[in-house]
Amino acid sequence: MNPQQWVLWILLLTLLTAVFLYNYTTTSPFTVRPTYLKQNADQILPWYNRTSSGNSSAIPRILLWTNFYASRMLGLSPEEDTEIPNCHRRCHVTYNRNLLSSSDAVVFHSRDMNLVDMPSRRAPEQKWVFWCMEPPPYSFYGGFDFIVG
Repeated sequence: MNPQQWVLWILLLTLLTAVFLYNYTTTSPFTVRPTYLKQNADQILPWYNRTSSGNSSAIPRILLWTNFYASRMLGLSPEEDTEIPNCHRRCHVTYNRNLLSSSDAVVFHSRDMNLVDMPSRRAPEQKWVFWCMEPPPYSFYGGFDFIVG
C-alpha cells in the first residue's frame, strides 16, 4: 500500500468511528429520556419532595407488580388501591400497573416473578423490591443451575 491509501483508510476509519459514536450517544438508553418520564413532574419526584394539593400525591405509592403465591395481596383487584391499616406511615398500595411511572416502590415476589413480564425501565428515584416470603432453603430458583459451589 502506498502512503495515499493509508491516509484514505485512516480517514475512512475515523469517519466511521465518528458516525458510530454520534449514533450511540443520540440513541443510547442512558441519554434518551424514557417517555413515561415526560409526564407530570410530580409523578417522578420522590414522595417526600412532592407537594400535596388536596390529593394524595404526597403519600408514597407502592406498586405490587406480581401476585403472592398466585393470589392478590390484601384482596385488591388490578384497578384498586388502598392504604394499609395500622401502618405507622400512610401509603397507597396498588396492583394497577398503569401507575408504574408514579409509584415510589415496585415490589416483586420471587415465586411469582416472570422475567418476561418485568417493566422495561425504572424511574431514577423509584425503588425496586425483590421480596421472598420463603426461607432460603425453600427458595429455589432454577435459573442458577449452572453455579457450582
